[in-house]
Amino acid sequence: MALQLFLPPGAATNSCWKHGARPGFPAADRYEFQWDGSTGARGTNPITPRFTNGQRGDDDVTAHGALLMGLAGLWGVRRP
Repeated sequence: MALQLFLPPGAATNSCWKHGARPGFPAADRYEFQWDGSTGARGTNPITPRFTNGQRGDDDVTAHGALLMGLAGLWGVRRP
């Protein structure tokens, strides 16, 4: 699943982070959610995060036909 997050005019990010589980790390934690060719966020404004069932970004990390995620756990870091 892909969507776009639009920031206010003039705002941009250089890094996106997410909170949740990920493959190999079942305990929920913060992790950088940059594009890895399959999942993650790319772009500065808009930001386009991509989520795939059972992969990084799917909070239960289980391929069962449904994504479990909270966008409140996705945020960007402002460019210096």
